[in-house]
Amino acid sequence: LKINSHGSSGNLTTDNKYVLDEPQLKQLKSELESFVREYFYGAWSPKKDSVDVYITTSWLTWMEQGEFHAPHVHPNSFISGTFYVYSGSNDKIIFDNDRKKVEDILIFEDQTNQYNCYSMAEQTPTGSIKMFPSRILHSVPPKEDTSPRCCLAFNTWLKGTIGSKETATELKL
Repeated sequence: LKINSHGSSGNLTTDNKYVLDEPQLKQLKSELESFVREYFYGAWSPKKDSVDVYITTSWLTWMEQGEFHAPHVHPNSFISGTFYVYSGSNDKIIFDNDRKKVEDILIFEDQTNQYNCYSMAEQTPTGSIKMFPSRILHSVPPKEDTSPRCCLAFNTWLKGTIGSKETATELKL
């Protein structure tokens, strides 16, 4: 797969936004969907057989020293994820805590943690997978070292039934 176009955020990305549909990546897509399902069922715990999640779009990104990925979210997606094909020792992804931006009560924390911080940086070692709700604002700071960073990013959507008839929120996907 060739990375040949500039992204809008200081890095390179593939023109193909369905790379996991390529025949040679069929097994990888199946494995990533297993990770997505584990995350989905663990985090949302839906009623048995009511709803499932699947990968929709997927693309590769490439970063060299000094390149970055500006803060963004993934519209038209439920869960987003990244698989780090290879990554430098100091590479990271930064997640903003949207909860901190809407609170009306200011409580000063004794110790900062993932729930009370304004943002959180996570290392992204080669072979790791990060998944998160697509609405979470995230970014990648400028790459410091000279090793390239290659990441396979993906979005997901739901299939099945969400909501309920009783509350007039039922949606069959």
